[in-house]
Amino acid sequence: MQSIKSTYFVKVNVRINIYQLIFLLLASDAWAQTGLLYYNVNNGLSQNSITCIYKDKQGIMWIGTQDGLNRFDGYRFKVYKHDAKDTNSISDQFVLSIQEDGGNNLIIGTRNGLNFFDKRKEIFSNISPNKAMLKEIQYHFPKIESLKNGNLIIAGPTDIYEWEWQKKKIIKRTNYIECGNHFSVYQNLYFQLDHERHIFRSDQPSVQDVNQSTLYRDRIQQLNQFTDRQGIIWLTERTNEGNTKIYFYSPKENKWLNKQILAPCTVQHIYFDNTNQAWLSTNQGVLISKDQQNFEALAVNGESVKGEVQCSYTDEEGLTWIGFNNNGIGLYNPEIKAYHLYGSDIKNDPAYASLRMKNGDIWVATSSGLYVFDKNKNRKKIWNGYCTSLAADDNDHIWLGTKNAGIIFLNKYGKSMDKLTIKNTKLAVNQIFHLQFDSLHKRLIAATPKGLLVYDIKNKASQLFLREDHKIAGNYVLHSMLDKKGQLWTASNLGVDVFDGNLKNILRLQSEYDSSPINKTITTACAEDMTGNIWIATLSNGIYKYDGKTLRQFHTGNGLSSNYCYGVASDKTGRMWVTTTNGINIIDPATYKVLQLTEQNGLPTIDYSIGSLHLDKNNKLYSGSPDGIIEIDPNLVTGRDKFFRPIISNVSVNYLPVDTKSDYILLPDQHQISFDFVAPCYINAGKLIYQYRIAGINNQWVTVQSDNRIITLVELPFKPVRVEIRSAFNLALLDNAPISSINIFRQPPMWRKPYLILLEVFLFITILVWLIRYLLKKRLDKKIKAIETMESIYKERERISRDLHDHLGAYAAAIKSNIVQAEKEIADNSTPFLQLKENAEGMVSSLRETIWALQYEHIGIIAFGDRFKNNVNRLSANYPDITIDFTEHILQDITLSPSESIQLVRIMQEALTNALKHAACTKIQIHTDCSARIAISIADNGTGFDQEADRHGYGIRNMKERAKEAGFQLHINSTKEGTTVFIEKKES
Repeated sequence: MQSIKSTYFVKVNVRINIYQLIFLLLASDAWAQTGLLYYNVNNGLSQNSITCIYKDKQGIMWIGTQDGLNRFDGYRFKVYKHDAKDTNSISDQFVLSIQEDGGNNLIIGTRNGLNFFDKRKEIFSNISPNKAMLKEIQYHFPKIESLKNGNLIIAGPTDIYEWEWQKKKIIKRTNYIECGNHFSVYQNLYFQLDHERHIFRSDQPSVQDVNQSTLYRDRIQQLNQFTDRQGIIWLTERTNEGNTKIYFYSPKENKWLNKQILAPCTVQHIYFDNTNQAWLSTNQGVLISKDQQNFEALAVNGESVKGEVQCSYTDEEGLTWIGFNNNGIGLYNPEIKAYHLYGSDIKNDPAYASLRMKNGDIWVATSSGLYVFDKNKNRKKIWNGYCTSLAADDNDHIWLGTKNAGIIFLNKYGKSMDKLTIKNTKLAVNQIFHLQFDSLHKRLIAATPKGLLVYDIKNKASQLFLREDHKIAGNYVLHSMLDKKGQLWTASNLGVDVFDGNLKNILRLQSEYDSSPINKTITTACAEDMTGNIWIATLSNGIYKYDGKTLRQFHTGNGLSSNYCYGVASDKTGRMWVTTTNGINIIDPATYKVLQLTEQNGLPTIDYSIGSLHLDKNNKLYSGSPDGIIEIDPNLVTGRDKFFRPIISNVSVNYLPVDTKSDYILLPDQHQISFDFVAPCYINAGKLIYQYRIAGINNQWVTVQSDNRIITLVELPFKPVRVEIRSAFNLALLDNAPISSINIFRQPPMWRKPYLILLEVFLFITILVWLIRYLLKKRLDKKIKAIETMESIYKERERISRDLHDHLGAYAAAIKSNIVQAEKEIADNSTPFLQLKENAEGMVSSLRETIWALQYEHIGIIAFGDRFKNNVNRLSANYPDITIDFTEHILQDITLSPSESIQLVRIMQEALTNALKHAACTKIQIHTDCSARIAISIADNGTGFDQEADRHGYGIRNMKERAKEAGFQLHINSTKEGTTVFIEKKES
């Protein structure tokens, strides 16, 4: 959870050997699909008996049933039913008709009443013209049609009414006539016919008698009317035999057309799609008429759609919704015509390869045998056994690869002529994955789980390429491909090899390791596009495009439906087709946009066989699958980009439902607003990608999937914000996708009103100024006291230094002078005199250093070093045989306090004195390093000392205590080669 305070939050597989893996994938089942996408009570539909279908201007589907009105957005159904206790509910749940007026409001006719539905508030209002009859069960409104001006013509129980949407009034237009509830609409006119074929026109008060008794003598008993997109009225009449006659009337010419159709079934509804093709809903399925003369039954995968159909509706995308009497609703996608399935008579019989011969016959290799389909799609079995691959030579002879019988050579009639097996060739195994014929060199190329076999047909000689001979990347060769240059590309478990016409390996793209050009995976197929690029399919890393220099990868992260790719091929337009474990993907090489195809696009299956995808000379694609060979006509798969504008719905404020609108003003105590959104999409809705952003707070687009379509905002700031949402099938399309938005303004509380804010600001500034002055004065007083204290401390330090200099210093100097004088007078250079002299000199030097340190509040390391050098120079005159060198590396002049300076100089003097007097050294090196720390080392080349024996010595102990008091770290290292004293202090 993320808060806004403006903060917000959005609620928004066992190791297996390659042989087993490949055939596991080759033989996998696919979900059975009839070609229609069905929705029924199991999906949330209120009832399976469909009475009417309508799609509103927002793209939402409205489906009427005998038990409720259904709203469908591509993801879920929302059901509206009559509730006697709720006056805002629909008047009856037996829905008969649905239409949208010019104001985008729904008018819904039921078995008992007419309803106005406010989609924003989700409230039904009864607008029946005769409310006194509402209690009668048969007060029905079976038909509603829209005029060009947005008004609606409505058939009531006995009369025709017009709904004037701008005035929100319903007006009676005709009196009762026989068959008066049957009418049709053309532009802003409506037409009625009676049993005698009298025409009633809304623009003429009198009856137009267009009865042609010589053509239609009989009285029409049961009729209905429908107007096509050219304005022709189709009049249906049911015969005593249960068939339907259809007559045609032209409003423009005001006459009957001299034609009629007899449908061998009962026509219950006619809908005209965007191409004016008539869809006839009948008691025996769906009939389609293209020319007002002939019918053909709607068929899917070669089988007619069966069942009693009540109604149909074709939307602007060409999808047809078919309402069954007892089987819910079926969605027909016309793209299914792009696919045809060639399979055996055995259920779940996987197919692995196919060939289209010169005579048009199609040969299909399946797990049960080899089949041939003629031009009329009649099937004939040629060979029994497990078939895996096919290739044809220049003489139309067939080379058949098998799972365990090697390669079988057949003539064009399917008669076996020869065999290639382990015994009579260099085959290492009788199992074949893929076959290809090289016409230029007259040789057969076989991909096997134990190397690549090249068989010279003319010389009947074979050559085997194996990994252990370093001839090929991997022994499990799955596919081969000849490019336009005659080069042979092979895909194996460890990468791709390229051979020239002499079978010399000229390129290898390994996939054995994570660092390989193709990241660790199995390569399954290769294909060449129209510009000479090579596309490589893999078993776990998607697909690669190779331009001769670099590899570009496509995977689920940039559009593919699956990273497990089985085949790749290019069509005549340059688009790349990729078969995967989750449908087919089409890649545009120019834009790199990816179109995903599934069963909802009409595919008979979403799973395919490895290396079986190929394009024939007729620009038809073929791929093996668990259900057979799928033939694809790429020309019928447009792959056009389609945008769906998201719709905002189900809004709640403080967890209570509110109306759906585009602008919201929240009260100060309304801390939460939540809404879900959906882009009405009915083919592959689960593939849609959504993005949203909160403009005014965070302008960054956030990507969500189709199952995460709810946003909740809490504690919005008191300022305008705008929620923007967009959707597309591909990330590359989102920048051009239409945006839906909601504007939200949260009112500030009373104390945040402008005039109160000004007053609050004035008071705040006044208090702040007073507080600042008070704090500054207090701080100034404190600073003055601190200065006074520092001055007194400085004066006291100066006085102590002066007293030390004037008194103790004078006494120490006098002692030293007396000793020198006594030494001259006595002329005795005995040891006691020397010691007294050294002690006096040490006392004077110590006093001098103490006085120097007390004179300053802070002493820089540079000044400290210079002072110590001077002392050392004076001292070194007594030791002419010892060289003392100074080195420095000072990047920062770190300061020391007086006490730190005194302790440091004492430690260094002790270390230096020990070296001079006791180390028997010839050289002393003093090094100072100062950057983020102070580090000083005093090293000599003397004989050293026993640290364990001297660790309790007074001098060393004294040095350690001084270092501890001053916060220094002291390290002493002594060997026979010399002693090093290391003093360190890190900057605080």
